[in-house]
Amino acid sequence: MRLPEYIEKLTRREAVQFRKTLIARFHISASYARHLCNGRNHLPSKYAISIEELTNGEVPRYVSAPDHYPVTEYEDSHARICKSITTDMDERVGPED
Repeated sequence: MRLPEYIEKLTRREAVQFRKTLIARFHISASYARHLCNGRNHLPSKYAISIEELTNGEVPRYVSAPDHYPVTEYEDSHARICKSITTDMDERVGPED
């Protein structure tokens, strides 16, 4: 999902609060934040990770900045993390009686 799509699903009050959060976090003007949220301006790559955090992963970095965060890199790291978690869980759980 892209940022404008994310903003559309928010209530008006939530969208305004989200823009205020962008202004405070990125030290940008209100009009620039509005342009980022409605898609008029392209989201700079330097904001991709923060946007991913602010949207709880609904706007992933590989969508916001595909040149800097390719989807294959994301999938590979996600697979490694899942495998690591599964291995850790298997080691903690002993054989069942």
